[in-house]
Amino acid sequence: MMTKSLIASYRLANQQIAGTTLKTPEELLSWMCGIQAQDYGQAKWAVGLRLPGSTDADIERAIAQKKIVRTWAMRGTLQFVAAKDYRWIHSLLAHRFLSTGGSRNKQLELDEKIFQKSNALIVRALEKEERLTRNEIGALLKSAGIPTDQNRLSHLLHFATMSQLICFAPRSGKEFTFVLLDKWIPSKKSLPRDKALYELAKRYFRSRGPATIDDFMWWSGLSTIEATEALGMIKQLLIHETLDGKTYWFANDMPRAENQKKRVYLLAGFDEYLIGYSDRSAYLDPKFNSKAIFNNGVFHPTIVIDGEIVGIWRPITKGKSVVMRSEAFVKLTKDQQREVEEEFDKYRIFVGGNFIK
Repeated sequence: MMTKSLIASYRLANQQIAGTTLKTPEELLSWMCGIQAQDYGQAKWAVGLRLPGSTDADIERAIAQKKIVRTWAMRGTLQFVAAKDYRWIHSLLAHRFLSTGGSRNKQLELDEKIFQKSNALIVRALEKEERLTRNEIGALLKSAGIPTDQNRLSHLLHFATMSQLICFAPRSGKEFTFVLLDKWIPSKKSLPRDKALYELAKRYFRSRGPATIDDFMWWSGLSTIEATEALGMIKQLLIHETLDGKTYWFANDMPRAENQKKRVYLLAGFDEYLIGYSDRSAYLDPKFNSKAIFNNGVFHPTIVIDGEIVGIWRPITKGKSVVMRSEAFVKLTKDQQREVEEEFDKYRIFVGGNFIK
């Protein structure tokens, strides 16, 4: 019988937090189909946490080797995805975020003509240069009479990326850079729409189950009709149970949650354990929502004990060292406090000298 405690245990297992047999960032991201990457440094930790023994440098190496890519994908938000999945994910989802007539675009006076002009300028420049930084692209557009202030540049880069013209490349120092997609990921292999929908739903419920169709819609950005169609395609791979009037779907070969060891975890900001679902009440007491999630949509790094979110943490650099600031929502035992510190030591080892605020 499904319980909130089992939902938490299953999700920790399926998200590869409670243990994994996967070895590389690209294997992990292929399993997850994507990991939120709005906060670049924390996104790398979200990958590293799920690959014990890996380091920040390993994640950067996977980016430089074109095995994983940071891009706008699910919900039109920044994600890390496996390079081999880049094309079909964009082909399936990008059209939902390519409208030039949105209210924010109108406020910024960005219309179809400006977007197309911007795309052409960026492509022409990247045909001559191997890659350009965000600031260099901004200067290019500004010199051509296209305003880039008030976050306009982000909208223009988002549109060019969703149009499958450019993509993120390794950073230059601390600046993000962009390259032509066809040069970075030459293969244009994608999937027909029905196979892409099948794959998206299969990977979501396999890696994040138990989850509801509302969770799937939230995470993917699909419409109700699309999400229902996708779930219908994979029902033979799933089983379901009902709790508090909600139907939870999960893979029929899911590991037995009662065999999992109870543990302490320091999850990344915007971690999929939180942001991958529309309903997090199975392990985040609603009275702590405002502490774990700011009203501007910022998801803090969280402390998880026995599946429950019991506090928040953040790393701070002091010289060459990294220290932790934390706030527990409940009183922790001495043993729990010690385990939290031990987990933070793992974070210190992960970031090494490559700590990013």
